Amino acid sequence: MKIENRFPKISVVVPIYNVSAYLARCLESLRTQTFQDFEAILVDDGSTDNCAQIISEFTAKDSRFSVISQPNMGVSAARNRALEVARGEFIAFLDGDDFVRKDFLEVLYRTAQRYDADIALCNYNLYWDQSGFRLPYPLHMRPGVYSSQRLLQVLIRDFCIQNYLWDKLFRRSLFVEHNIRFPDMCFEDIVVCTQLFYFARRAAVTKEPLYYYVKHTGSLIAHLNAKKINDYLRALVFVRNFLERQNDFAPYRFSFGSHAMRIRVTNYKLIYQMHKGENNFTGFKKNLRASNQAIRHYTAPAFKTKEDFFDFPDAISPPAPSKKK
Repeated sequence: MKIENRFPKISVVVPIYNVSAYLARCLESLRTQTFQDFEAILVDDGSTDNCAQIISEFTAKDSRFSVISQPNMGVSAARNRALEVARGEFIAFLDGDDFVRKDFLEVLYRTAQRYDADIALCNYNLYWDQSGFRLPYPLHMRPGVYSSQRLLQVLIRDFCIQNYLWDKLFRRSLFVEHNIRFPDMCFEDIVVCTQLFYFARRAAVTKEPLYYYVKHTGSLIAHLNAKKINDYLRALVFVRNFLERQNDFAPYRFSFGSHAMRIRVTNYKLIYQMHKGENNFTGFKKNLRASNQAIRHYTAPAFKTKEDFFDFPDAISPPAPSKKK
């Protein structure tokens, strides 16, 4: 690992795992940023393709790029490792298969500086890699500066502001002062974004689509299993549990209820896709009922918090093995 003895304005965290087909484009879009006062922390999470070679080429020609190599431990562990060494005033996240507009860092940093904001947000492009077609995400908050409470209400609905890390710039002190780290689960960004927005003083929004979210076949939803659906539910209950433990759930009750209803419907599709992918519908109705029951519990007035949200039990079971005659 190579780290220079300086303190850049922005630390850019790039977790990398078997994305060699996209990685050079990603890192080149970062290297050629108009805003140059940054460090790029590349975490090779045990890639088995030629990501290491591509990383080596960039670290050799640009001293702002450094690499951490670790066994495959998942994206949360990769981001947490980068946070341990990050020194920037702000933190940005970039996925290794995506890329950014050349003024991504500059616009977000200037926006945060202009409004003395702890978080700056931009819009993003959906980008289909095979065709090169791009589409700016059509639903987005109006540009301006907002209280953290207002934006957290919108974030919880996961609609006009979504629980993505990569279209935002975060003041690093939010992570440090509140000991915010990524949990070992899917949908970990919901857990982290909820905390960051809650503790921020204010956030600023720009309408510029600065990030390119690349659509391809390797998505999380493309490989559904019971653990991922349980983590989706666990991310939901984290929001309720966290806000209740802050004694501050009331301002967010409506947003939380709206999002819970959306997850209830979404889970019908996810559970169906899981069983269809296994070509096994044993336990399908049971899983639907279990999902509904969990969501009713998480939205109930008599909800009881837990010290650790991982203590809430799983609701969804894998398709039961078919009985052989």
